[in-house]
Amino acid sequence: MILACRRVPGILEHRLSHPDQDLDALAMSEHLPIVLIELVLVFGGVLLFAVWQLRSVKRDQEKTRAERAAREAAAAAAAAQAADAKAADTTPKAADTPPPAAGR
Repeated sequence: MILACRRVPGILEHRLSHPDQDLDALAMSEHLPIVLIELVLVFGGVLLFAVWQLRSVKRDQEKTRAERAAREAAAAAAAAQAADAKAADTTPKAADTPPPAAGR
């Protein structure tokens, strides 16, 4: 009991004046503010980390969505350019030209 009293200051004086109270309950009540502060800091840190990770995931999803849209737009532009080039190509092909006249 002497060792327990030396670990927590003020317990010996309190124990002598209130012998009916439990020593463990008294030690817990003295440390309660520190325990509550630690709980607030731990849960606040976990909450902050969760918000940070969710924000990061949302940012990555938006970046991926923008890259995908840019890729699709580039593919559509390339397809439209190929279609325009094919339509603009009016050079006659060998099958479209009539054979030359034999008698001339």
